[in-house]
Amino acid sequence: KYPYESVLERDLFYNLIHDYYCIEFIPQAEFEIEDDQKKIHKYHVDCWALFYIGDHWIVYIFEVKPKNKLLDLDKSDPNWKQRCRSLKEFCTNHNTILQTTSKTITWDFKTVSDDDIYLNRLQNILLFYESSLIQPDNIILNIITELLEKLFKKNSLLHYSDLKIKLEKEILSKQLDINLGQLEQILFYLIYHQYLFIDYDREFSFTTSRIELNLELEYLNSPFVE
Repeated sequence: KYPYESVLERDLFYNLIHDYYCIEFIPQAEFEIEDDQKKIHKYHVDCWALFYIGDHWIVYIFEVKPKNKLLDLDKSDPNWKQRCRSLKEFCTNHNTILQTTSKTITWDFKTVSDDDIYLNRLQNILLFYESSLIQPDNIILNIITELLEKLFKKNSLLHYSDLKIKLEKEILSKQLDINLGQLEQILFYLIYHQYLFIDYDREFSFTTSRIELNLELEYLNSPFVE
């Protein structure tokens, strides 16, 4: 769906698609920036992204580089250094203009590397991703969500294995036509689409990971927002 120029960019986009605070992002965004001599330069950046946290909007310009290459660029490439300076100044100028109209919008430039992308969060996203693409049967989905509502009225949180066992017992006792493979796929679907909540910053465990039905903001950290 989104064009990317490297695996690192693709994996950034997986993160952004699933980031609770990311409203929109545009790969290969283009900006026109005026230099000190009033010349206009076109910049194609790896990604423009819009985040909303509380009552504050944050616009990020992301440049995506492998960690080893980024270190080399920072040390020895004057064009890269100038590019970064120009993009930072572009964001600073936007912020100066916006201060007179709204204090709830901030622009920022960030370089993103492996350390920002290859976290437990991405591993968890990819675990649930395939299930997220399969739209469950609406009748079965409604049955499962009703059972979940019932279970979580008695339990504020459940470990994944306990939740699955309780659901299996309900399905068997009610003689519902839902097999265990469908159940797991639907649970993964609901976790990915944030109907059920997990701590994405911890590696998912099929036995000990905590599942909650209600929104817990402590589980909704973003690796890109400070």
